[in-house]
Amino acid sequence: MTKRFVFIIAPILIALMLGGCDYIGRSYGPYRYRVIVTVDTPKGVRQGSSVIEVRSSISGKMFGGLAGAGRQVHGEAVFIELPGNRSLVALLTQDGRIWAGYDWAGGIMMRFKPYPERFENGEEILTAVEASTLRMEAVLADKSIITVPKHIADEYEDATAKNNEAKLVDPPTAWPGFVTFADRKDPRTITYVDQEHLDAAFGPGYSLRSITVQLTDDPVTREIENKLPWLRGFSRSIAKIDHPGYSSTTNENIALELTKHNFVSEPE
Repeated sequence: MTKRFVFIIAPILIALMLGGCDYIGRSYGPYRYRVIVTVDTPKGVRQGSSVIEVRSSISGKMFGGLAGAGRQVHGEAVFIELPGNRSLVALLTQDGRIWAGYDWAGGIMMRFKPYPERFENGEEILTAVEASTLRMEAVLADKSIITVPKHIADEYEDATAKNNEAKLVDPPTAWPGFVTFADRKDPRTITYVDQEHLDAAFGPGYSLRSITVQLTDDPVTREIENKLPWLRGFSRSIAKIDHPGYSSTTNENIALELTKHNFVSEPE
Protein backbone atom coordinates (compact mmCIF):
# COMPACT_ATOMS: atom_id res chain seq x y z
CA MET A 1 0.00 0.00 0.00
CA THR A 2 1.56 3.27 -1.11
CA LYS A 3 1.72 6.41 1.01
CA ARG A 4 -0.39 8.22 -1.59
CA PHE A 5 -3.16 5.60 -1.27
CA VAL A 6 -3.10 5.86 2.53
CA PHE A 7 -3.22 9.65 2.28
CA ILE A 8 -6.39 9.48 0.16
CA ILE A 9 -8.18 6.66 1.96
CA ALA A 10 -7.44 7.52 5.60
CA PRO A 11 -9.58 10.70 5.75
CA ILE A 12 -12.46 8.84 4.14
CA LEU A 13 -12.29 6.00 6.67
CA ILE A 14 -12.15 8.47 9.56
CA ALA A 15 -15.19 10.34 8.18
CA LEU A 16 -17.09 7.07 7.83
CA MET A 17 -16.32 6.08 11.42
CA LEU A 18 -17.32 9.47 12.78
CA GLY A 19 -20.27 10.23 10.56
CA GLY A 20 -21.66 6.75 10.01
CA CYS A 21 -24.98 6.63 8.15
CA ASP A 22 -25.27 10.42 8.13
CA TYR A 23 -22.20 10.56 5.94
CA ILE A 24 -22.67 7.67 3.51
CA GLY A 25 -26.48 7.40 3.68
CA ARG A 26 -28.71 4.44 4.38
CA SER A 27 -30.81 1.83 2.59
CA TYR A 28 -34.22 0.66 3.81
CA GLY A 29 -36.42 -2.31 3.07
CA PRO A 30 -37.47 -4.07 1.13
CA TYR A 31 -41.09 -3.95 2.18
CA ARG A 32 -44.14 -5.16 0.29
CA TYR A 33 -47.71 -3.93 0.26
CA ARG A 34 -50.93 -4.92 -1.47
CA VAL A 35 -52.99 -2.35 -3.31
CA ILE A 36 -56.65 -3.19 -3.96
CA VAL A 37 -58.89 -1.25 -6.32
CA THR A 38 -62.64 -1.80 -5.86
CA VAL A 39 -65.17 -0.74 -8.48
CA ASP A 40 -68.97 -0.72 -8.41
CA THR A 41 -70.58 -1.91 -11.64
CA PRO A 42 -74.19 -2.59 -12.75
CA LYS A 43 -73.41 -6.27 -12.26
CA GLY A 44 -71.86 -5.99 -8.80
CA VAL A 45 -68.51 -5.20 -7.24
CA ARG A 46 -65.29 -5.92 -9.14
CA GLN A 47 -61.81 -5.90 -7.61
CA GLY A 48 -58.23 -6.08 -8.72
CA SER A 49 -55.05 -6.20 -6.62
CA SER A 50 -51.29 -6.19 -6.89
CA VAL A 51 -48.43 -6.81 -4.47
CA ILE A 52 -45.59 -4.34 -4.89
CA GLU A 53 -42.10 -4.38 -3.35
CA VAL A 54 -40.19 -1.20 -2.58
CA ARG A 55 -36.55 -0.61 -1.65
CA SER A 56 -35.70 2.91 -0.46
CA SER A 57 -32.44 4.68 0.19
CA ILE A 58 -31.16 8.11 1.13
CA SER A 59 -27.72 9.46 0.29
CA GLY A 60 -25.59 11.08 2.97
CA LYS A 61 -23.36 14.12 3.14
CA MET A 62 -20.52 12.54 1.19
CA PHE A 63 -22.69 12.95 -1.93
CA GLY A 64 -22.80 16.70 -1.91
CA GLY A 65 -24.06 17.76 1.49
CA LEU A 66 -27.73 17.45 0.66
CA ALA A 67 -29.32 14.05 1.15
CA GLY A 68 -31.32 12.67 -1.76
CA ALA A 69 -33.88 9.87 -1.68
CA GLY A 70 -34.15 6.99 -4.12
CA ARG A 71 -36.60 4.14 -4.61
CA GLN A 72 -36.65 0.89 -6.53
CA VAL A 73 -40.02 -0.65 -7.31
CA HIS A 74 -40.71 -4.27 -8.20
CA GLY A 75 -44.30 -4.87 -9.17
CA GLU A 76 -47.10 -4.22 -11.60
CA ALA A 77 -50.20 -2.12 -12.18
CA VAL A 78 -53.60 -3.27 -10.91
CA PHE A 79 -55.80 -4.90 -13.54
CA ILE A 80 -59.56 -4.97 -12.87
CA GLU A 81 -61.83 -7.20 -14.95
CA LEU A 82 -65.14 -5.49 -15.71
CA PRO A 83 -68.37 -6.88 -17.15
CA GLY A 84 -68.61 -7.26 -20.92
CA ASN A 85 -64.90 -8.08 -21.35
CA ARG A 86 -64.01 -4.51 -20.37
CA SER A 87 -61.06 -3.68 -18.14
CA LEU A 88 -59.60 -0.93 -15.98
CA VAL A 89 -55.92 -0.51 -15.12
CA ALA A 90 -54.55 1.48 -12.16
CA LEU A 91 -51.03 2.46 -13.20
CA LEU A 92 -47.81 2.45 -11.18
CA THR A 93 -47.55 6.18 -11.87
CA GLN A 94 -49.60 8.93 -10.30
CA ASP A 95 -52.52 10.66 -11.92
CA GLY A 96 -51.61 14.23 -12.76
CA ARG A 97 -47.93 13.31 -13.11
CA ILE A 98 -48.01 10.53 -15.67
CA TRP A 99 -45.99 12.53 -18.15
CA ALA A 100 -43.15 12.90 -15.66
CA GLY A 101 -43.49 9.21 -14.69
CA TYR A 102 -43.98 10.11 -11.04
CA ASP A 103 -43.47 7.02 -8.93
CA TRP A 104 -46.87 6.49 -7.28
CA ALA A 105 -46.12 2.87 -6.40
CA GLY A 106 -42.80 3.67 -4.75
CA GLY A 107 -44.02 6.63 -2.75
CA ILE A 108 -47.61 6.02 -1.68
CA MET A 109 -46.86 4.29 1.65
CA MET A 110 -44.53 7.10 2.69
CA ARG A 111 -47.08 9.80 1.92
CA PHE A 112 -49.26 8.81 4.87
CA LYS A 113 -46.42 9.42 7.33
CA PRO A 114 -45.31 13.03 7.81
CA TYR A 115 -41.66 13.89 7.44
CA PRO A 116 -40.31 14.70 10.93
CA GLU A 117 -39.33 18.26 11.70
CA ARG A 118 -35.56 18.53 11.35
CA PHE A 119 -35.06 22.00 12.80
CA GLU A 120 -36.11 23.70 16.01
CA ASN A 121 -35.41 27.39 16.66
CA GLY A 122 -33.05 27.36 13.72
CA GLU A 123 -31.01 24.44 15.09
CA GLU A 124 -30.79 21.05 13.39
CA ILE A 125 -32.22 18.40 15.74
CA LEU A 126 -32.36 15.59 13.16
CA THR A 127 -30.17 14.88 10.17
CA ALA A 128 -31.86 14.02 6.87
CA VAL A 129 -30.93 10.37 7.36
CA GLU A 130 -32.31 10.29 10.91
CA ALA A 131 -35.57 11.92 9.81
CA SER A 132 -35.98 9.49 6.92
CA THR A 133 -35.29 6.56 9.23
CA LEU A 134 -38.01 7.67 11.65
CA ARG A 135 -40.43 8.05 8.78
CA MET A 136 -39.62 4.60 7.43
CA GLU A 137 -40.02 3.06 10.88
CA ALA A 138 -43.49 4.61 11.06
CA VAL A 139 -44.37 3.09 7.69
CA LEU A 140 -43.21 -0.39 8.68
CA ALA A 141 -45.03 -0.25 12.03
CA ASP A 142 -48.43 0.43 10.46
CA LYS A 143 -50.06 -2.87 9.48
CA SER A 144 -53.54 -1.41 9.06
CA ILE A 145 -55.59 -1.19 5.88
CA ILE A 146 -55.25 2.37 4.58
CA THR A 147 -57.86 3.87 2.29
CA VAL A 148 -56.16 6.14 -0.22
CA PRO A 149 -58.07 9.45 -0.48
CA LYS A 150 -58.27 11.60 -3.57
CA HIS A 151 -56.17 14.19 -1.77
CA ILE A 152 -53.94 13.90 1.29
CA ALA A 153 -54.82 16.82 3.55
CA ASP A 154 -51.29 17.88 4.54
CA GLU A 155 -50.11 17.85 0.93
CA TYR A 156 -53.13 19.85 -0.20
CA GLU A 157 -52.54 22.48 2.49
CA ASP A 158 -48.83 22.71 1.69
CA ALA A 159 -49.51 23.09 -2.03
CA THR A 160 -52.24 25.65 -1.40
CA ALA A 161 -49.93 27.73 0.80
CA LYS A 162 -47.31 27.81 -1.95
CA ASN A 163 -49.83 28.65 -4.67
CA ASN A 164 -50.56 32.26 -5.52
CA GLU A 165 -54.19 31.51 -6.36
CA ALA A 166 -56.93 31.37 -3.74
CA LYS A 167 -57.73 27.84 -4.83
CA LEU A 168 -55.64 25.25 -6.59
CA VAL A 169 -56.89 24.41 -10.08
CA ASP A 170 -55.18 21.03 -9.95
CA PRO A 171 -54.38 20.11 -6.31
CA PRO A 172 -52.02 17.17 -5.77
CA THR A 173 -53.78 13.83 -5.91
CA ALA A 174 -52.92 10.61 -4.09
CA TRP A 175 -54.56 8.33 -6.66
CA PRO A 176 -52.74 6.46 -9.42
CA GLY A 177 -53.58 7.11 -13.04
CA PHE A 178 -56.38 5.02 -14.60
CA VAL A 179 -56.56 3.82 -18.20
CA THR A 180 -58.63 1.36 -20.21
CA PHE A 181 -58.39 -0.37 -23.58
CA ALA A 182 -61.15 -0.71 -26.15
CA ASP A 183 -59.26 -3.83 -27.22
CA ARG A 184 -56.86 -5.14 -24.58
CA LYS A 185 -54.88 -6.91 -27.28
CA ASP A 186 -54.11 -3.61 -28.98
CA PRO A 187 -52.18 -0.99 -26.95
CA ARG A 188 -53.15 1.69 -29.47
CA THR A 189 -56.75 1.56 -28.18
CA ILE A 190 -55.74 2.97 -24.77
CA THR A 191 -57.74 5.85 -23.28
CA TYR A 192 -57.48 7.84 -20.06
CA VAL A 193 -60.18 7.26 -17.39
CA ASP A 194 -61.30 9.88 -14.89
CA GLN A 195 -61.34 8.07 -11.52
CA GLU A 196 -64.21 10.20 -10.22
CA HIS A 197 -66.33 9.58 -13.30
CA LEU A 198 -65.94 5.97 -14.38
CA ASP A 199 -69.44 6.18 -15.87
CA ALA A 200 -68.06 8.53 -18.52
CA ALA A 201 -65.83 5.71 -19.79
CA PHE A 202 -67.99 2.65 -19.08
CA GLY A 203 -71.58 3.86 -18.77
CA PRO A 204 -74.15 4.33 -15.99
CA GLY A 205 -73.64 2.36 -12.77
CA TYR A 206 -69.84 2.41 -12.79
CA SER A 207 -67.96 4.18 -9.99
CA LEU A 208 -64.76 3.85 -7.96
CA ARG A 209 -65.56 2.55 -4.50
CA SER A 210 -62.08 2.54 -2.96
CA ILE A 211 -58.33 2.20 -3.30
CA THR A 212 -56.62 0.61 -0.31
CA VAL A 213 -53.04 -0.29 0.58
CA GLN A 214 -51.68 -2.55 3.33
CA LEU A 215 -48.29 -4.03 4.21
CA THR A 216 -48.04 -7.72 3.41
CA ASP A 217 -45.63 -10.66 3.34
CA ASP A 218 -47.22 -12.03 0.16
CA PRO A 219 -44.97 -12.42 -2.90
CA VAL A 220 -44.90 -9.83 -5.66
CA THR A 221 -47.63 -10.51 -8.20
CA ARG A 222 -46.85 -11.19 -11.86
CA GLU A 223 -50.16 -11.41 -13.66
CA ILE A 224 -50.69 -8.35 -15.81
CA GLU A 225 -48.64 -9.64 -18.73
CA ASN A 226 -51.12 -12.51 -18.99
CA LYS A 227 -53.89 -9.91 -19.29
CA LEU A 228 -51.92 -7.60 -21.60
CA PRO A 229 -49.54 -10.00 -23.40
CA TRP A 230 -48.10 -7.26 -25.63
CA LEU A 231 -46.29 -5.95 -22.53
CA ARG A 232 -43.79 -8.82 -22.79
CA GLY A 233 -40.62 -7.42 -24.24
CA PHE A 234 -42.34 -4.07 -24.87
CA SER A 235 -40.25 -0.98 -24.19
CA ARG A 236 -41.29 1.75 -26.64
CA SER A 237 -44.04 4.28 -26.09
CA ILE A 238 -47.43 2.60 -25.92
CA ALA A 239 -49.66 5.43 -27.11
CA LYS A 240 -50.43 9.09 -26.83
CA ILE A 241 -53.63 9.89 -25.01
CA ASP A 242 -55.45 13.06 -24.04
CA HIS A 243 -55.48 13.73 -20.31
CA PRO A 244 -57.93 16.38 -19.06
CA GLY A 245 -55.69 17.10 -16.08
CA TYR A 246 -53.04 18.55 -18.36
CA SER A 247 -53.52 21.80 -20.19
CA SER A 248 -51.30 24.30 -21.93
CA THR A 249 -51.50 28.06 -21.50
CA THR A 250 -54.34 28.00 -24.03
CA ASN A 251 -56.20 25.40 -21.91
CA GLU A 252 -55.86 22.76 -24.60
CA ASN A 253 -55.29 19.14 -23.60
CA ILE A 254 -51.82 17.86 -24.33
CA ALA A 255 -50.77 14.35 -25.25
CA LEU A 256 -49.13 11.88 -22.88
CA GLU A 257 -46.89 8.97 -23.66
CA LEU A 258 -47.13 5.77 -21.67
CA THR A 259 -44.42 3.13 -21.66
CA LYS A 260 -44.05 -0.31 -20.14
CA HIS A 261 -42.73 1.36 -16.98
CA ASN A 262 -46.22 2.64 -16.21
CA PHE A 263 -47.46 -0.96 -16.10
CA VAL A 264 -44.51 -3.08 -14.93
CA SER A 265 -41.43 -2.19 -12.91
CA GLU A 266 -38.51 -4.59 -12.51
CA PRO A 267 -35.71 -4.33 -9.92
CA GLU A 268 -32.44 -3.06 -11.31
